[in-house]
Amino acid sequence: NIVRELDPMRKVNARTIRCRSLVMVGDDSPHIDQTVDMNGRMLPEDTDFIKLSDCGGMPLEEQPGKVCESFRLFLQGMGYVPSLVQSRSAAGIAHAQIQHDMELRKMPA
Repeated sequence: NIVRELDPMRKVNARTIRCRSLVMVGDDSPHIDQTVDMNGRMLPEDTDFIKLSDCGGMPLEEQPGKVCESFRLFLQGMGYVPSLVQSRSAAGIAHAQIQHDMELRKMPA
């Protein structure tokens, strides 16, 4: 059982593990209620909660790009990845490729 102690006097003596946590769930997951309940029991200053859109119960299988991005931002927020620069998104690259292809079609051969 996980219990968050709210009384500051008893909180000092409570046995807890203090570490940053990333709680991730898909918006169509059958376990979303349990995940939200668990997130509510954890210390808010040590927990990040992410609900992935267009995802069911297996985020790593269904949305690996979003999981990777979320995990990278989580690590960056903790200061572990300060020099990482985000490259263009896959959507931006695809859009640039489409524009390039359209320009090639307009050019006379």
